[in-house]
Amino acid sequence: MPELTAEQRALVERLDRDKPDFDELIADGTITGEPGTMLAKVQLESLVFDLKARRESLGISVEAVAKESGLPLDVVSELEGGVIYNPTLNVLFRYAMALGASVELKMVDLDDEA
Repeated sequence: MPELTAEQRALVERLDRDKPDFDELIADGTITGEPGTMLAKVQLESLVFDLKARRESLGISVEAVAKESGLPLDVVSELEGGVIYNPTLNVLFRYAMALGASVELKMVDLDDEA
């Protein structure tokens, strides 16, 4: 599992304990900005976190992911490090495929999630 900062650990503990919904996170300032954009950002960060965790659990190096995916090493490193904030779908799919996985995109009716 990737190493979390103290701030990230505190947030994860709070989310696990309080289980706030998205509206509460916006209201208390945990998530700022336009809700649709922020939801996409949170989902993207979660996906990248999962990819990195899978890579580490498989014992695969960043260099091996770069080689297997055909992505430049700096792209893989910057994606994992949070430097690339808006990666292309191509980058995400190639990274996942290098780990023997895929990325699934689907539309979800927000009215049905309640």
